[in-house]
Amino acid sequence: MTKNYFVANEQDTLSRVYREVILWFKNKEYEVESTQTGDVYFIQAQKTGVLRTFFGTNLAFKVNIYWSNAPTTSGEFIIETRVGKWIRNITGAGLTALLTGISIFTGIAGASWALVLERDLINHLQHRLDLKRVSDSQSSSSSSGSSTQTIDTQGKTENLSNARSQAIAEIREEMNELQSALNQELISQQEFEQKKEQLEEKIDEREVELLIEQRTNQLQEAFTKGILDADEYEAKLQSVEQSVREKLQKKQKLKEARDSGILTEEEYQAKLSQL
Repeated sequence: MTKNYFVANEQDTLSRVYREVILWFKNKEYEVESTQTGDVYFIQAQKTGVLRTFFGTNLAFKVNIYWSNAPTTSGEFIIETRVGKWIRNITGAGLTALLTGISIFTGIAGASWALVLERDLINHLQHRLDLKRVSDSQSSSSSSGSSTQTIDTQGKTENLSNARSQAIAEIREEMNELQSALNQELISQQEFEQKKEQLEEKIDEREVELLIEQRTNQLQEAFTKGILDADEYEAKLQSVEQSVREKLQKKQKLKEARDSGILTEEEYQAKLSQL
């Protein structure tokens, strides 16, 4: 949870910030819900599509806007941000439920997404509404009733050239068991070939997963370092799976051309290296 302290120039500053936050998320095509209780404003935003699938269907970015209870200067108010579970009945939720809760990050990707999103949002509000901070430093704190739960979903990072070998290694035990069943005449040659084909398809799928993991980890690193902003990160993330599958399809066509004698092994390897 992060608290950003600002000074209100007008009495309606909080309501203007509230409206601007909603518009900012909607312009980025987030699903947005909001409510107001007295001088406390609450917004939750949830990304549809790839990011929602990647980080979890119940993950939401939350913003609270309210007057400071212990102001150090006149007109001090707080824009508080955190990541947590999507509240289904926002209008029926009590004030305590809206202002508290467990912050959840889904590995490095979720944490990076939240930090970059917060940075972009606060920068937008400062420039759009000419907001002035109480101090130049950003104040961050965690309430006594809140905790941070970290779920590691980063997984393994494999080199692109080793993805196929890694996929084969993971399926090798099943392949050995299948060969053993054939040797013991527990299955026929035809059944063996059918099951072998299924395992080879499984290898292809695992190779795709490993290639995607490697690419998304690279994007996450660029995201964490601030090289990519939230929109750029999402756009590149969306293209990862399609790009990987296209490369594998080209690889499969080259393999078929080699197996049918259209390409020599040397020609096959040369074209493969160009993918």
